[in-house]
Amino acid sequence: MKLRHLAVLLATLTPLASLATPIHNFLDIQPRSAAKATTPLDKGYDALNEGKYDQARQLFSEAAKAEPANPLPLLGLADIARLQHKDAEASDWVKKAYKVAPQSVDSLVAMARLSMATKQWKEAERFALEAAKAGPTAAAPQLDLGELYLNVLHKPDLAAEAFRKASELKPDHAGARFGLGMALLAKQNPADAARAMNEAVRLAPENPLSYYGLGQAEAARGDYRAAARAFDRAVALDPKFGSAMVAGADARQASGDMKGAIELIDKAATVDPNSAQVRFKQGMLHHAAGDAAGAYAGYLAAIKADPKFALAYNNAAALAASRKERLDDALAWGQKAVALSPNENTYLDTLAGVQLARGNRAEATKLLEKIAASEHPQADSLYQLGLLRQAAGLNKEAVQAYRRALQIDPAFAGARDANTRIAQLDTKR
Repeated sequence: MKLRHLAVLLATLTPLASLATPIHNFLDIQPRSAAKATTPLDKGYDALNEGKYDQARQLFSEAAKAEPANPLPLLGLADIARLQHKDAEASDWVKKAYKVAPQSVDSLVAMARLSMATKQWKEAERFALEAAKAGPTAAAPQLDLGELYLNVLHKPDLAAEAFRKASELKPDHAGARFGLGMALLAKQNPADAARAMNEAVRLAPENPLSYYGLGQAEAARGDYRAAARAFDRAVALDPKFGSAMVAGADARQASGDMKGAIELIDKAATVDPNSAQVRFKQGMLHHAAGDAAGAYAGYLAAIKADPKFALAYNNAAALAASRKERLDDALAWGQKAVALSPNENTYLDTLAGVQLARGNRAEATKLLEKIAASEHPQADSLYQLGLLRQAAGLNKEAVQAYRRALQIDPAFAGARDANTRIAQLDTKR
């Protein structure tokens, strides 16, 4: 199989945080031709695909001399540099290809992908749009535009349009359907997203991303059992697909299968033991299942992986406070969470709970007063503040706290008790 020149720089594209499975992972390398190679250019691709870089370099150089206006030999040389991790050299060859053929779809696509790799997003969009104009029947520019609009510029409408065009231009391209499905999910259209993902599965039944995307769509539709089945298939195809395991655990939890969720997240933790997010999710699921030891293990492993993971400190502190154990650790964890995010009311509330568990009502009151003075206090925090004020004999101030809590959320967990206390305290006044 010969490497396709449009694969230039795909391996250097920056993974995008908004999507755990970037669309470019689906841009499979395709053969250029089934015919036997006869030209230096085609022989160069054969040599490149076989890992014979010196031979490929010589053949591409020969082709470039024979056809100085053809960008493909230069893009072949860029591929060699890219595969040898010589990013600067690869960039130079791509730019030379563009210089000799600035209207070539191949050159423009390569420039778009180079711009994406170097995070020059506006330039990437400009080159991709020019490539789409120069090659209205080419799917590659539309795929690049789709990924750029979906993952970087956050324009799901334009992303869906680009991926839909790519699907029309290349009906057998699973990546185009996958991208369309992800764009439709971003547009809050899970039903159409599921249809697109089912097409991706049909076209690429051995690609775990197909099933991962289908699982995302089914979960968005609320069919968590179907989602779990799709994620299971993704993991069966790629036993180290940690993101699919985490998503599968979420789907199982949502469907009521807590045992299955914990089994799967524990498996994910063995596959990716140093992932802070995986270990944090492990802690959360064990916490929800009432397994304190497992919860501590998960949270502390997340903290070890990411010492600035404020929510992991917070949850460990909340667990200890609720069980009235490890209170020295709980104080340290709670204080660390607040130090990392001083204005996060949830963390202040947790630290107040730790102080209460330690019998330090004065410190707990100070923390809850800080929450009460914030722009968006929580009803539960105000209720707890009311209890502390009432216990201190500050009945008027207690009623104020209860009433503010009810104004924020008339149905919060302590609402009935707050109303009862207001009535009792009003009677006493």
